[in-house]
Amino acid sequence: MKNILLPTDFSENSLNAIDYALEFFKGTSCNFYILNVQKSSDFLTADLVTAAPEASVYEAIASDNKKQLMDLIRTYKLQFAHENYSLKPIFDYDNLVNAINETLAAHKVDLIIMGTNGATNAREILFGSNTIRVIRNIKCPLLVIPEDYKFSQIENVLFSTFRSEDFSSAGIKILKEIIKRYQPEVSVIELNNNPITSTHKKDDARVKRLLKDINYKFSIVNRIPAAMAISTVTQFLNIDLHAMFLDEEENFLERFIFGSERTKMSYATSVPLLILHK
Repeated sequence: MKNILLPTDFSENSLNAIDYALEFFKGTSCNFYILNVQKSSDFLTADLVTAAPEASVYEAIASDNKKQLMDLIRTYKLQFAHENYSLKPIFDYDNLVNAINETLAAHKVDLIIMGTNGATNAREILFGSNTIRVIRNIKCPLLVIPEDYKFSQIENVLFSTFRSEDFSSAGIKILKEIIKRYQPEVSVIELNNNPITSTHKKDDARVKRLLKDINYKFSIVNRIPAAMAISTVTQFLNIDLHAMFLDEEENFLERFIFGSERTKMSYATSVPLLILHK
């Protein structure tokens, strides 16, 4: 069975990501771990004043969230009663990154699915502060679901890469499983800041090894800002899922999601984005 982690703060965006996940894995056997994390900075004095005298501070804070988690679990169990799903609530009194890392270790999580929550920081408004923290600090495949995006059949998948990247056959495992399950059209684009030479006009051995036994179309996009290229290809090919490796060594977040200082272009994902790790 697949082990899927679904962080939630009970916002509409996070619940939409859970809906997407449960639709996405229909017909398969999955353990879904629905995680809610509370920080002490979120607690109000009123939460403690209304607690019973015999209750601990932790119990006073946790009770409402645990009830919401259980209500959520009951709703999804009824909605997906015919699926081979196991839905398990997890509440943690911690910071998000620590709580997710502990859950990964305890339950051998294969994939995290979460929404693009909002944020007040202008540089993080597109993905949200929680999502950015997970991208930066968690070494697990992450599927990011845009706000209000509803599940539809996966018919077209985009895999984008940079020419300098070294690939990982283990890191791409979850993407290959998705491709095998849905049998979509697969497009690979290589983002290249150098002029195209005759030796670079076709996909090289790296891509062929990585996508062995998968039919795909390969293209090189030359001297176009990454965000602009991805947005254009996504719309033109009606992409349902975009996947890419997290490029830790070349400042992936600044270069791709936020764009360069020169272009001032930010990447607002219009389709689910699967972030893979090397």
